[in-house]
Amino acid sequence: MPLRPALAVFALLCLLVPSVRAAEPPAAGATTRPDVIGIGDLLAIDLFNLTDKGGSIKEARVDARGRASLPLIGRVPVAGRTLAEAEKAIAQAYRENNVAPHVGVAIDRVERGRPEHAARGPLAPGDVVRLAVWDLASGGQTVRDLHVGETGNVGLPILGQTKVGGLSEEQAEQVIIKAYRDAAIIENPSVELERIDPKSAVRPAAE
Repeated sequence: MPLRPALAVFALLCLLVPSVRAAEPPAAGATTRPDVIGIGDLLAIDLFNLTDKGGSIKEARVDARGRASLPLIGRVPVAGRTLAEAEKAIAQAYRENNVAPHVGVAIDRVERGRPEHAARGPLAPGDVVRLAVWDLASGGQTVRDLHVGETGNVGLPILGQTKVGGLSEEQAEQVIIKAYRDAAIIENPSVELERIDPKSAVRPAAE
């Protein structure tokens, strides 16, 4: 067949055959794996055999770097993992830190993340923070909503005024842990501090 007629036939076939559209990427915000943990998610983490007293259940908000704060070992990356993968990662972190080699972990997502839980820089006067303090030796737990005062201080349970202004939430947690230990108030504290929207405070915030 001469070249030009062949090209004409090919062009006609292209018109008759329906075009195939390339697959479109998921829309912004769409979740293809609904069991994957995201930034700002609130998790209920059940830790079995954590101490001689038994287990511990705590809530942890996934921070802007994708980590959850855990007793004794600090923050562990969980964002981007399924709940089952995060359970394995947390158990492995306890083993690798020689803290609780036989710990069992179960995670339940309490709520999905919201934009207001994104990091907004260092803590500053006027911020409201949710403070959770665990005494791992006795199993006791205290949760308070606190205002950061004009001097950058918060009033900690029993301990009193402690400066957190200018610190990240993670740095503030370490300062509070050290303060409780140095004052011999809590022998083995675990602390989680989360900045919250003042409108979402469900516990009266102490000035």
